[in-house]
Amino acid sequence: MTFFIPYEVHEGETRIAPGTHYNLQIMSDRWFDIQFWKAIDLSEIQVPDEDYPHTKLLNLRPIHVSALGEENFQELYLSKNIKFFNPV
Repeated sequence: MTFFIPYEVHEGETRIAPGTHYNLQIMSDRWFDIQFWKAIDLSEIQVPDEDYPHTKLLNLRPIHVSALGEENFQELYLSKNIKFFNPV
């Protein structure tokens, strides 16, 4: 599993404030009473000195539903008045 945990670090500090933690609970949707629980202490995590910029969004054009190449799928989207897909 990969997931993002938002955190806040005050300017000039390299560690998250003591006592900051997340409770992580993972439960199975298929098996009864299969679960995992873990308290994650964020004060033990050292954060990078600088902010890393987000990846720049490419200048992509929306894709028409005809790109699916399957008439049944095209009709499904066109019936919902969806003519183009988000390029991302």
